[in-house]
Parts: sequence; structure tokens; C-alpha cells
Amino acid sequence: MHNHTSSDVKRPGECPSCDGLQGIMHCPGCGSPEAVGVQVRDVYDGVLYWSCGSCHATWHRFPKGSVMRQLASEYVDGSC
Repeated sequence: MHNHTSSDVKRPGECPSCDGLQGIMHCPGCGSPEAVGVQVRDVYDGVLYWSCGSCHATWHRFPKGSVMRQLASEYVDGSC
């Protein structure tokens, strides 16, 4: 797991630039409502991927084949 400051983590829907899975508020792995968007500084100015605060699973925000998904792959464990 990576360390992020509170300014790096956003709940889905809080960021006006979020799209894709913006409406998903639950982890696809455990169903927890603790899903948060994670911003990685110097990689992307916005939510790069989603993470579960309960089971710590991570999943992609961007669609397959996108450059942003490739950048996020370093941080997404693929459990969801």
C-alpha cells in the first residue's frame, strides 16, 4: 500500500473531474462503502485509481487500453 496525504484521497463523486466509476461507492471485492479515489502526485492530477478502506483492494478507474490505466497499473493490485 502506498502512503498518501488526506489531500490525495477523494470519495467518488467529490471531484468534478472524476468520471468512469464516479457513481460506484462500494468496493467490488468486499462491498464496503469505504471506496476512495487515490491521487498519485507526479503521475496524474486527479483520481488515478480506486482503493477500499476496509479490505485495501485496488481497482482501475480508467478503461482498458487507455494510457491512464497503464500508468495506474503500477499501483493497482488487480484484486478487483
